[in-house]
Amino acid sequence: RQAAEDWHAFLVHRADELRPGGQLVVLTMAKTDANDFGYRLVIDALIGALMDLAAEGVVSSKEIEKMVIPTYGRTRAEFVAPFDESGQIAGLALASVEIFLGEDNIYEDYERVGDAGAFGRRWAAVVRASTFPTLARALEGGGEERAERFYDLLEARLAARLSAATGPNIIPLAKLLLVKQGSGGHDGLRQTIIATASAANLGRVLRPPLASFAKEARGEFDSKRRERRCVSWLSQQDF
Repeated sequence: RQAAEDWHAFLVHRADELRPGGQLVVLTMAKTDANDFGYRLVIDALIGALMDLAAEGVVSSKEIEKMVIPTYGRTRAEFVAPFDESGQIAGLALASVEIFLGEDNIYEDYERVGDAGAFGRRWAAVVRASTFPTLARALEGGGEERAERFYDLLEARLAARLSAATGPNIIPLAKLLLVKQGSGGHDGLRQTIIATASAANLGRVLRPPLASFAKEARGEFDSKRRERRCVSWLSQQDF
């Protein structure tokens, strides 16, 4: 329920911020169509590492019971749900949604080099940066000194477990294109083009018929010159 409310609130606020014709690309965590959140290898190793610390007396079972990672991967249906009735929410329409698997670069490097130790250490470093501070909030007493010791010991145990059981991680991601409905006129489109004309991948970002123009404008580094080219091009178009 909280995840649904958060997604709804996110969409409403983005709709309020975007001008008519404005577009927003959202890249976020997801679940596969089989309802798999992924990261199973890492999650299992993290749980095992926490159990190791409990057995060593570094943390208590009570503290572990309070540890949570407040991350939620949505399904395709959950992404689409706010748009079901009218096809839009607060004037914001969902143009496309794609669920795909991200690359596990750490495992790919392991397959190429064969260094299990590096595989474990790299994943452990990622997990330390992304989740350890959240887990440490469950620690009772000890302050920053205890938290740092907890980080170091948990990272070491996690790296050891992952090094002993290498494998790929499924990394489900979602890419959504949101479009604010309504006509922004030439001025709105002009501002959109000027704001994005310096992007290195402009030709990939803008949709036809702007893509061909994007390839030309991409090399223009002088902002005033680029704006003049944008306005000149706009004046020749029949929208």
